[in-house]
Amino acid sequence: MRDSGNHLYEAASTAVLLAGGSLLSMVVAGLGSIALARILGPEGYGAYSLVLTVPAFLMIFVDLGMATAMVRYLPRYPERAPSYVSLSVIVTTLTGSLVALLGTIASGALSRAIINRPEYSDLVVLSMPYLLAQPLLYIARASLVGMGRSAKAAVLEPLYNVLRVSLSIALAAVMFVRGSVLGVVIASIASSAIGLALLAKSLGGFKLGFRSGDLSEILRFSAPLYATGLVGSLTQVYTVLVLSRFFADPEIGNYRAALNLFSAISVITIGPFSTALLRVFSGAETRNLRELLADAVRYVALFSVPLALFSSAASQDMVRVVYGRRYAEADAYFSIVVLANVLTLLGSHALEPALSAMGLTKLVLLSGALGSLVYAPALYALVGAYGLRGAALSYLLLLAVTTLARLYLLWRYVDVPLDAKFSAKVLTSAALPSLAVLLLGGGRGFVDSLLLLVVKFAVFLAVYVALLAALKAISERDIDRLSMLSRSLGPLSGFVGVVLRYAALLVRLFQE
Repeated sequence: MRDSGNHLYEAASTAVLLAGGSLLSMVVAGLGSIALARILGPEGYGAYSLVLTVPAFLMIFVDLGMATAMVRYLPRYPERAPSYVSLSVIVTTLTGSLVALLGTIASGALSRAIINRPEYSDLVVLSMPYLLAQPLLYIARASLVGMGRSAKAAVLEPLYNVLRVSLSIALAAVMFVRGSVLGVVIASIASSAIGLALLAKSLGGFKLGFRSGDLSEILRFSAPLYATGLVGSLTQVYTVLVLSRFFADPEIGNYRAALNLFSAISVITIGPFSTALLRVFSGAETRNLRELLADAVRYVALFSVPLALFSSAASQDMVRVVYGRRYAEADAYFSIVVLANVLTLLGSHALEPALSAMGLTKLVLLSGALGSLVYAPALYALVGAYGLRGAALSYLLLLAVTTLARLYLLWRYVDVPLDAKFSAKVLTSAALPSLAVLLLGGGRGFVDSLLLLVVKFAVFLAVYVALLAALKAISERDIDRLSMLSRSLGPLSGFVGVVLRYAALLVRLFQE
């Protein structure tokens, strides 16, 4: 039986491989977003975001939770991998083809009902092949992670984004919004084909057949996750309905840019851990779950919380560097939504994987539904009172309510080990230098904003680590554990090693 440290190291190694791919992917996507946003402008970027909302909503009718099921079942029953993978590919192909066909037929009605832009119906039709290709890419990536082929899985996301960015930019320069949408479609088709080829090679070839009981077994697990996704999609559609009726395309473009930047940070720092923790939780014994949860909350929060507070304080410089001056309103929205990552102190990144690993997917659905029920009236009220800042506050409220609900529901089965004193110390250590960053103001152009970001982050990091040591929020044991985990960071391990040596020096100093 492996201890929590080995489990956590496995999670970290898997997460780092995925995060490495996500980091490369988000660098490419970030640079591409800058170029695409500059080519399209706020109005065109708003139209582009609205059009892609339609296939994003229809996507939930395709996956049926199969991707998450692959991450859970393949490490548990590796001998049945060909049957499970075959099942997921067949089901996804059938549902994707059907939904894409129906979406094409009903494109006019969908454009009118979902985004309040019937004139975009031809662009919606253009996006429909995405509904078949992208879910197959998710299946391939999830299956590779479940089979322990994380290195291959990590290649797929950056591959997709490289293709998407290069094609969208090239085609947008000629065909404007139509070209950017077409670039997304072509990229998803090509990358899903490559992902399926890698998966087939790992399996030794596809054998299109599965046991009769596999479908019902997986659906019992994935159906609540599917319903959770459906609730999320309906929530997203409701959001678009409200925003499209209150705001013009340029304003929506600013808000969408803020959410994209938040997603980029979350995908790099937190998203890989959620996927990795599901795999590790699924292979762990129940009695080890409490200790593993404690470590997962403690060590992820140590870097996610300060990054969230720093990003909020330095939002003007970050948006200016990424998107340029035309997105002058995006930093106000970004500074609010990025605070959602502070919820990692409550285990926001680990609660859903823990519930799913225990087979309690119905509780995942219940918590998501509760969050949406609170969000729906809050969005309408806060948008009316505060505009798009109200939308950002509503989004933050949605994530907070969902996290608290999952925490309570998991607590009924496992004594979730949250440390209030540790949380208070981390928040204090990150909040004080963030206030200083906020008072320094922001740059006016790309160069001075970038330089300010580098200087601010260096000072912030030095003060944050010093306060952690002074408040005794970290110990020499924590530093030893983090040093072990940092070995899987590749090129970043050197930088992390310097920070940890600095932390160790301060910990010893304050102990004396």
